[in-house]
Amino acid sequence: MDKEKFLVIAEKPSVAKLIASVLGVKKADVSKGLNCYEDKRYVITSAVGHLVEYEKPKQKWSFDELPLNGPGKLIPKESVKPKLNFIKKLLKRDDIVGAINACDAGREGELIFNQIMDYLKVDKPFYRVWLQSMTKKEIEKEFNNLKSSEMFKNLGEAALGRTIADWKIGMNGTRAVSAWSSKAYNVGFNKQVVGRVKTPTLTLIVSRDLEIDKFVSEKYSEIHATFRTSSGEYQGVYIDKEFSNESLSEEERRTRKNDRIFDKKRVEEIVESSLGKKGKISDTSKENKEYSPALFDLTTLQREGNSRFGFTANSTLSIAQFLYQPISGEGYITYPRTDSRRLPDDYLQEANRLLSSLQQAPYKNYSEHILKENLAKGGDKRIFDSKAVSDHFAIIPTSNIPNLDKLNDQQLKIYDLIVKRFLAVFYPPTITKETTRNTIIEENAFRTTGRILIDKGWREVFNSPMQDKLLNEIGLNTAIQLLALPRKL
Repeated sequence: MDKEKFLVIAEKPSVAKLIASVLGVKKADVSKGLNCYEDKRYVITSAVGHLVEYEKPKQKWSFDELPLNGPGKLIPKESVKPKLNFIKKLLKRDDIVGAINACDAGREGELIFNQIMDYLKVDKPFYRVWLQSMTKKEIEKEFNNLKSSEMFKNLGEAALGRTIADWKIGMNGTRAVSAWSSKAYNVGFNKQVVGRVKTPTLTLIVSRDLEIDKFVSEKYSEIHATFRTSSGEYQGVYIDKEFSNESLSEEERRTRKNDRIFDKKRVEEIVESSLGKKGKISDTSKENKEYSPALFDLTTLQREGNSRFGFTANSTLSIAQFLYQPISGEGYITYPRTDSRRLPDDYLQEANRLLSSLQQAPYKNYSEHILKENLAKGGDKRIFDSKAVSDHFAIIPTSNIPNLDKLNDQQLKIYDLIVKRFLAVFYPPTITKETTRNTIIEENAFRTTGRILIDKGWREVFNSPMQDKLLNEIGLNTAIQLLALPRKL
């Protein structure tokens, strides 16, 4: 049939609008709040998140009614029922020959679409577009290569399994604990929420808090000495050469270190035996290579956002979600809810194209340097490794570069982190010369460390300060003099 059309269902109205814009599909004349776009090939609309949910149990909140053997049937969410009815009406049209799932490319997107289709009992073919980024190029590519929904069957079942687990644990756990607490504390109905994720997380927090409450602080000493040689002075810290943490508990390992002395008498013995004595000195040096951290997944991006800027995990996710799906227009980063920190093996050409597009002032010199020196190489498993990619690859910028002046301060900080991490992984390692100096006086060991920067490498991208910690030169049989030791410990 010439008039055969596909119904495209996005997860939210803004994505439906973007897809319609990219595909050149005009807005249809429909009732207010029912966004729809239509041409000769596509009818495009959207959900607004979940349109259906599992019916809540009708049993009383008591132990006698447990366990609840749900979940039961799917029912419409009242607040979005008009949207669901509109999709139902579209799917019943004779010219609609199939439905395309354009919801977010992940488990939740599969669940939203599948539950709508299950509830409406649709028997037409389903297809999938898997959008790694919200760019014109990615949208066009996916709609030119529609995938069968069968390819994502396992992902859909995983999403369903997680939802059922949430229901069983949440409904049964919440009712059980609420019934127990109400009776145990004689306070009437006392709802206590239990969840598959929140309850174990709360347990970890409470357990750690109890450990902190039980912690008994202990005083310890560190011995810092100043030495003089013919070439200058340096400082060293006493270390216990016999120290081992193998027999220590996990808590003791947090506090016991080879430079900490908990016995005051032992401190005095070390000081007395070292004062006025001659010693031996030796240096050991080695070259150290430090490679750039891997590309971001969501967790590492949230950690970096917190450590650098004090952003909460939710704030960073919200910012990343905006950068992925701006209010209007194409996205600036790839899908953020990923647990992968690598790119696919065949992504080198696309990476080079992306480097070529990063021509704005803060990034231009770095991207040009990478391209000129041919630093992006296929086969580098730190960057390209399909085996380390799950549903989505790492978070990287897209070729749709934003006007940085139009991003707010928080958006700019997260975007800048993502772009610079992408650039940094192609740079060579930071190379330093690390020197360890051991000064031995009467069997008492004092350690000094030094570092000289040889090549800044990837730290150039972040303009990261790295100060040299220089040690004065020593020769064979260098004489040393102990200048100072603490008198009060």
